[in-house]
Parts: sequence; structure tokens; C-alpha cells
Amino acid sequence: GTTIDADATTSGNGGNVVVWSNDGTRYYGSISARGAGQGSGGSAEVSGEAYLDYDGQTDLRAPSGETGTLLLDPAEIEITHDPYGGDVNISGDSGTGPYTDTSSGAGSILTDGTINWELNNANVTVTTYTNDIQIDGGRVLEPMHQTGTVQPANSNTLTLASNANISWTGGWTYSNSGQLTMSAANGSIGAGTTSGTLTLGGTSPLLMRAADGIGTSTTPVETSGLTTIAADGVNGGINVSNSGGTNVTISSLSD
Repeated sequence: GTTIDADATTSGNGGNVVVWSNDGTRYYGSISARGAGQGSGGSAEVSGEAYLDYDGQTDLRAPSGETGTLLLDPAEIEITHDPYGGDVNISGDSGTGPYTDTSSGAGSILTDGTINWELNNANVTVTTYTNDIQIDGGRVLEPMHQTGTVQPANSNTLTLASNANISWTGGWTYSNSGQLTMSAANGSIGAGTTSGTLTLGGTSPLLMRAADGIGTSTTPVETSGLTTIAADGVNGGINVSNSGGTNVTISSLSD
């Protein structure tokens, strides 16, 4: 596949890389925008207005500076299980979805293996500009080498930003030290009626903001291992419960 190299050389920040099209984008190559010296990693965006097929590798690390951010920008997304390098060809519903077209034809898929490999090399942001983000139960999101070997926790962050809702179909885990951010601009965050627990490993703080609320009084967002949370239910309430017997620091969000 194609290689795009925007690394700094002896010192400085990595460059900024954008792979974008007015229709469909298929990217199977590698992007490197590493910092050098005291510089920070660069940034990379891979998106297609109607269609995104990302089966690439992106490295935005820096030896001394801050790690850069990879932005994947599809219309809707389901996060499910598959090792890195699995089938991630995408033609989502009506040709507007990202990543993998499911056999049912409803929705599209980003694998946890892809997220985990990228978390080892970059901050990761997944946004949807139209519909939901859904996380399948049982997913474990953590830094991982491409070979499938789990790596030590790092400070890289994961941001899930939906234009609509964020939901999950069962318990799932985020195990890292970098912040987990979930934002639902025009919807809610929660497990629906499944009551699946979000387990937090490492020392990751949790930030949640949703226009129509976080959890409900009957089905709160259940967490385990939570130590620090900042939340804003905007027009709805904030309903979060935590198990594990640890003290939790709670703060509010303000614009």
C-alpha cells in the first residue's frame, strides 16, 4: 500500500496528513508523522464524504513530546471484535457508512483490533457526522501490537464522538491510562435495557457529555473501576453507578 511520511527529521513536530475525498476513500497504506527531538507527533485524518474503507496503519508517536491524533470520520459506526488486519472493507448502509459492510446490510463496523493497534501509536478519535456509535458487548479496548500482543498502558486517549447516540449491547472494557471521552451531540449515552457494565482499567479518567442525558434512573450507566469522572447530561439527567468499592472524584463540565 501507499506510504505517507511526514516525520520530523532531527527536531520538531510531525506533519499534518489529510486523506479525504468527495465520495469514497479506501486507504490500505501507512501514515507516519512522528515528532523528533522535543517535538510532538503530528495529526492524521482519513475520511470520505460517502464511503470510508480504512485498513491502514498510522504512527503519530514522539520520543519526548506529545503523541498526535488520528481522526476517522464516518457516517455511523459499530465497534465489534476482529483482530487487526481482518476484513474491514466498508460499504455501509446506502453507501454512507464506514469500514465493514455487515452481512445484514444494516450499519457498518470498526474492529476493536484496529482501535487497539492505533492506541499503541496515537490518540484516537472516532466521530460520526450523521448517526450512532454502537459498541458490541465484550469488547476490550487497550493498546496492542499489530501481532496481537497487549502492550503496557499509555497516556494516549480515545474519543468517541457521535452526532446522535452512543450505546452498547453488553459489558465492555477500556483499559488504558489516557482519558476515555464519549460525546453524543444530539442524543444520549447508555446501555439501553442491557445494563452492560463499562469496566475501566489503568488510571483512565472518564468524560461524558450527551444532549439527551447519560443513562436513566432505571438503567444507569454502570461502571467498575471508575476513579475520576466529569459529566454533563445537558437537557437530560446523569445516572451513573460504580462498583468496586473505590472512591470516585466527580466534577461537572462547563463550556
